[in-house]
Amino acid sequence: MEIINKPDRLGALRGCIFDKSEEECETGLEKLIYVLKYMEMDEVFKNLPLAEQKKMLDHLAKLPDVRFLCSEEREKYDESIKAVDDYYSGLYGAYIEGEKKGFAKGFAESYAKAFAEGESSIVLEIARNMLAMGMSWSQIIQATGLTEDQLKQLQS
Repeated sequence: MEIINKPDRLGALRGCIFDKSEEECETGLEKLIYVLKYMEMDEVFKNLPLAEQKKMLDHLAKLPDVRFLCSEEREKYDESIKAVDDYYSGLYGAYIEGEKKGFAKGFAESYAKAFAEGESSIVLEIARNMLAMGMSWSQIIQATGLTEDQLKQLQS
């Protein structure tokens, strides 16, 4: 038996005489050959370690051809597909919910900071005007809530 290295095996599979379309594949083996022949091996499969390739191929080989399942098996199969779909839908929903909460929190913090900075600049402007009008420091401090140090900085 001749041992073929990994790239040659993949090339042999791509070049094999198998010209069925996806819809024409009837058996599990035909579907497996179709998947192996047309999947993007250069990006995914080819770069996987051989053990991982084997796991993937074993998994593909175990996938049932649902057309040949009895009604009870088909029901179980459909339930398992629904359970997986529900699981991933839940994960996606949680991701979106977290993203929305994060955005809302970031917006609220940014708005509060901007408002505080804007409010602070308005208070400083009012204090400058009060100083220009000749009001006493005690009146300005009482009216604006500024400290003596802040008022000293404004006067200089």
